[in-house]
Amino acid sequence: EYLEIANDEIMVILQIERQEAVENIEEIVSVEGVNATLIGPMDLSASMGLRGKPFHPKVVKAMDEVLEACKRAKVAPGIAFGQNIEHINKLIEQGFRLISVGGDVDFLSEVCESVLKQIKVIRKH
Repeated sequence: EYLEIANDEIMVILQIERQEAVENIEEIVSVEGVNATLIGPMDLSASMGLRGKPFHPKVVKAMDEVLEACKRAKVAPGIAFGQNIEHINKLIEQGFRLISVGGDVDFLSEVCESVLKQIKVIRKH
């Protein structure tokens, strides 16, 4: 049964991480079956010769182009870089619908740090 319905139920999300993808975004989001995009600001900035500057004005302009093309094509726009709650709320207001918040290593580090702090507090008592 799975094989009969799998293609209809699988979400297709295209990563937009190269300047060439931005330049061809209208054509990309018009492909039948594409459900969403996910901009990778760090990789995008590197492909634009702006390595490590994901919020350089040129990169932001490119991300805005992707966002607007997605809206026109009725494809859910996404971004892999929610910095903090304020930034995430701004991204939502702009129209992003898929937002990666932090990363696995960041979350794991935070949890480990929290546990270690609790252990130190317990051991002091």
